[in-house]
Amino acid sequence: MEFYLVNPWIANICWVIGSIFFVELVRDIYHLVSHVWSPLYKWHGWHHRVFRPDLTPVSQEIYQKATWYHDVPESLVMLTFSLLLWAITFVWIPSYHWATLAGVVYTLSFLFPAIARATGVPNADQLTDLNHLPGAFSEPPTNWFVNRPYHWRHHFDNQNAYFCGTLSLVDKLMG
Repeated sequence: MEFYLVNPWIANICWVIGSIFFVELVRDIYHLVSHVWSPLYKWHGWHHRVFRPDLTPVSQEIYQKATWYHDVPESLVMLTFSLLLWAITFVWIPSYHWATLAGVVYTLSFLFPAIARATGVPNADQLTDLNHLPGAFSEPPTNWFVNRPYHWRHHFDNQNAYFCGTLSLVDKLMG
């Protein structure tokens, strides 16, 4: 009988959750850097130009360009770092490396829809760009998770705040 300091199931679950949390942090830090480093902001700025205050796109062409210039690169950065995490665990902790692939799969769930939106697949935005859907808000901004009203504040209330995409941890750390 083998003795484990930590139950392998618990360890795997922690690696799965941790890898997803890690790529969310990467996304939020990338977004923050996109606002303070001008070479990235020239591309990220498209993301801010595309929406009116009611979250309707200014035009389909600008929406697609904004997706190519912001959403796809953001997803590629997330993918790069999630693959880096996987490679590190593959080398240093091989018994758990497969669990970190959850971060890769999670990232692909953003990359492929972003490509679909950027290429103009009909209604792709309705299924995959939930924080930018037009219409009345059905709830107030939430505290720990980013919903539409929370994200709206980043576009129209203060573009130098509310950077987070899913979890608001980076915003909380920044004050």
